[in-house]
Amino acid sequence: MTRRHLRRWPPVAERARVAAQLLAEAAAFTEDVGLLTGPLALAPAGGLPKSRVPVPVTVAAPAPAPEPAPAPEPPPAPAPVAVTPVPAAMALAETGVTFARRGLWAQAVPQFRRAVELDPVNVPIWCRLGEALNHIDDLAGAREAYEKALAVDDKHSRALYGLGVVYDRLRRPDEATIYYRRAREGGPTPR
Repeated sequence: MTRRHLRRWPPVAERARVAAQLLAEAAAFTEDVGLLTGPLALAPAGGLPKSRVPVPVTVAAPAPAPEPAPAPEPPPAPAPVAVTPVPAAMALAETGVTFARRGLWAQAVPQFRRAVELDPVNVPIWCRLGEALNHIDDLAGAREAYEKALAVDDKHSRALYGLGVVYDRLRRPDEATIYYRRAREGGPTPR
């Protein structure tokens, strides 16, 4: 990896800040419909804007029923809201990157594997896993990692290029050329 590639990856603190901001925005949107309640509910750092603060509503009591109604069953417990463990995945990925920069590809692979288990839609981590597997000559695993990255984002230049490299190493130049072209047409690699 060259220095030019390293400039495309923002520092960990910046990615963590953006992730926290996105979680806060998502929580603000979902609070309106009641998806996040209880201890998992998130709010923006400054609290909700005055336009989003709930207004108490008074409702007139209904007329008494002539016969007592049976007691209603308690509502089912809400399903736990799955919170994506993005910070843990990013920490594991950063550890894997540290190993990779030192050329310790075999030690980087388990870090990237655990990171994609926690955050399976993170295309850059899938690409890093594919790169590490390619370096330890696990071409089938590298191909699978790049294909999973493309399943999430089919125009990701880095995944397309990595798949081209794998097909080159498998001595399948026709398929490699297809992926190299798609990578070139896709433009710059997204962060």
